[in-house]
Amino acid sequence: MWHDNRQDKQWPGPRGWKNKNQGGWGKSSKKWDNSEYLSELKFEDVPRPKKPRKYTVSIAVPASILEETCLKDELRTYVVGQIARAAVIYSIDEIVVYDDMCSQKRGTTNAAHVTPKSAGDFLEMMRTLLEYQECPQYLRKHLFQYNAYLRSVGVLNALNSPHHLRFNQWCEYREGIVMEGGGKNLSYVDVGLGVDVSVDHKLKPGLRVTLKMPPETKEMKKPYGVVVSPDEPREKAGYYWGYTVRVAHSLSEVQYFTSWN
Repeated sequence: MWHDNRQDKQWPGPRGWKNKNQGGWGKSSKKWDNSEYLSELKFEDVPRPKKPRKYTVSIAVPASILEETCLKDELRTYVVGQIARAAVIYSIDEIVVYDDMCSQKRGTTNAAHVTPKSAGDFLEMMRTLLEYQECPQYLRKHLFQYNAYLRSVGVLNALNSPHHLRFNQWCEYREGIVMEGGGKNLSYVDVGLGVDVSVDHKLKPGLRVTLKMPPETKEMKKPYGVVVSPDEPREKAGYYWGYTVRVAHSLSEVQYFTSWN
């Protein structure tokens, strides 16, 4: 099972993304024929956790902190990056960004202080930046179009999350994006290894998926994998596998409209 249990949005979300831009900031290009590359690469194994984890942890963050504590977008971007970094350190599975500025939207405050950002843009800015941070670096060019909220992403620090793997790191699970091409019952997935990984399903190009690859794939010139649920790395192997971002338009929605147990 793959990420069909997530929302299908035009703007990419943390799971189940579909690439509406076909290339994002970079140009989508066909992978070169580099079949010798993977077999010659010396991998560094990622330590496997001691036990799996069935439970999940969620936190709620008010979007107003970007208005009340930050004066410029560069600082706002940095603050959101620190929230994402803290979420990774404490293995947070869901970040709920909630709107606590409803009174401003109803016009109960001085209209001179109600800017477009204070009326909702901070909510979207925080969601966009959190989703951008959660996405592995090698997938961002495919999944994100240029957006004004991403102008200052250069100030963000790397999360060093277990699913943000470098090309020379080996983990049985990897995040990837379905590429163009393939066959009737075959798809190719870019998982950041330099060569595409084949899966025995016909999937829609631009879809973000989680792959599980057997150990022998490290020695193969043409690796293969199986598409699994994004929860499997945590539930079966114990890896922390990033967070999802949910928007709540009131504090009550934080508790009563969650998909987590």
